Amino acid sequence: MPQLVTTDAGQVKVGDVILPGVFESIEVTGSVKLDEVEIEGKEQKVTQAMGYDNARVRLTINLYPEEEDEECYEQIAIYQQIFRSAPNQEKPGLYHIVNKHTYARNINEVIFGDLKTWEDNKGDRVIITCEFIEHVPVAVQIAEETTSEQSTSLSSYSSSSTSSIDESTSEGIDDSWIVDNEEDKTVETPAVDDRKPGLGERILAGLRGE
Repeated sequence: MPQLVTTDAGQVKVGDVILPGVFESIEVTGSVKLDEVEIEGKEQKVTQAMGYDNARVRLTINLYPEEEDEECYEQIAIYQQIFRSAPNQEKPGLYHIVNKHTYARNINEVIFGDLKTWEDNKGDRVIITCEFIEHVPVAVQIAEETTSEQSTSLSSYSSSSTSSIDESTSEGIDDSWIVDNEEDKTVETPAVDDRKPGLGERILAGLRGE
C-alpha cells in the first residue's frame, strides 16, 4: 500500500512521487451519523444517532508556475494521474497516511475521494483541494459463512433426497387396493344371519323330519 506523506517542509508525497505545489493547510472532519426515526403518536420525526461517519481529510495546496511564461496545468495533470490515471479506472487509490495531525485523530488509511482545482483571472495561482476519506477495514468472518453455506447445502440435499424417495416410492405403488373408509360406511349390504342353530331348534327340526 503506497504512503501519503505530508512533511514539515510543506511537501506532500504520494508513494515515491513528491507532488508539486506548496502545502497550505490540512483539515480533518469527523461527524456523527444521524437518522430520523418515526415514532408512533408523534407528528415530528425524532433524530437518533446511528454511529459515526468516516472522517474526511482535506489538503489545500497552492500551485505556482515554476518558470516564467509557464502555466500550472502540467502540475494539475500530476494530481489527476494519482486521483484517476485513466477513464477506465474503477477503484480509487488506497493510501497509508503519515501525518502528525491525522495520527492524533486515529486515522491510518484513506481513500482519495475528491479532487478539486480552482483558479481565477487575478493571477497565475491554482488552488488544489484533495479530500481523502477514512478507510476502515471490515473483518469478514469467512469460517462462519462457509459453515453456514455447507449447512444450507446439506439441508437442500436432504430435502431433495427425501422428495426423490417419496416420488419414486409413490410411483411404484399400485393404488387400486386403496379403499376410502368414509365411502365404505355408506355401502348397503344385505343382512345375513350366520348364527348356528341352538339345541332346541335342532330337536324341533328332528321331530318335523327336517
